[in-house]
Formats: sequence, structure tokens, C-alpha cells
Amino acid sequence: MKSRIQNFTIFISLFIASILMNENSFSQSTTVPSFKLTQANGTVYNSQSIAAGKPLLMVYFSPECDHCIVFMKDFFKRANEFKKSNVIFITYLPLDRVVKFATDFPVSKYPNITLGTEGMKFIVRNHYGIQNMPYAVVYNKDGKFMGKFEREIPVDGILNKLK
Repeated sequence: MKSRIQNFTIFISLFIASILMNENSFSQSTTVPSFKLTQANGTVYNSQSIAAGKPLLMVYFSPECDHCIVFMKDFFKRANEFKKSNVIFITYLPLDRVVKFATDFPVSKYPNITLGTEGMKFIVRNHYGIQNMPYAVVYNKDGKFMGKFEREIPVDGILNKLK
């Protein structure tokens, strides 16, 4: 009995420590990670390709996520308001899902929008400690972190942070 209580106490302690580490991990990850994405056309886009001197919106999503689809519909209704920003949509799903997403939404209409998959490397996902999608981070034109959003993302909130 005593052994069970000790094991339970150790388990609870490790569980709480892992939660605290996940919550605090973002505070150390307010910079853009070094990443590579495969785009719908098969070309590679990496973090060095981001145009300097423009605000940046990075959205981590899944084309199969209901909250993500709602956000994307709202975003593309107002996509013209993001023309002066770099916008990067990132998923981990296979390339065929990226291709389908690119046909479902007018991504190619906007040269400032990049869509791609990081595959199962999870570099971006792990860098920000992403657990809920969609997940968005915003940086100003100087590269300063301005904020993050999760799940139900307000387009107005993002636009306010990009100013």
C-alpha cells in the first residue's frame, strides 16, 4: 500500500511538472523558429524566405479541424486586409491535404500568403508548444513578438496586433 502511494505521488509530481514546463515553454519561444515547409506545388519555403520589414502572421492549423475551417473562412473574407503582411499557414499533415486545402481556399490569389506542411518534424509545433489549433503568432515589422491566439481566433484581434 505504501508503495502505491509513493508511486502515485511521484506520478502526480511528474504530471504537474510537465504541465508547468509546457505552460512556461512558450515564454522562451517568442522568436520565429528555423523551419522548412513543402508547399502545394512541391517547392520548399523556409524561414529565411520570410520578407523582412513586414509584419508576420503564422497560423498552425489542420485542414480537418472545425475551428481551423471557421477561422480560414473568416480570414479569407478579409484577406485583402493582410496584404501588407507576410502570412504563413503551416500544417503537419501530408502534402495531398495541403493541395486540397489550396484548392478549397484562394491561397494562390495572394502572393503574401504561403501554405505548406512541415510534415512530421513538428519543428514549429514543438517550438511554440502548440496543443490547440488553430494557433497563431503575430510579429510586427521589426520582428518583435506581438501576441498569440488559440482555437477561436478573432480576425480583428490579429489585425490589431499587426498594426
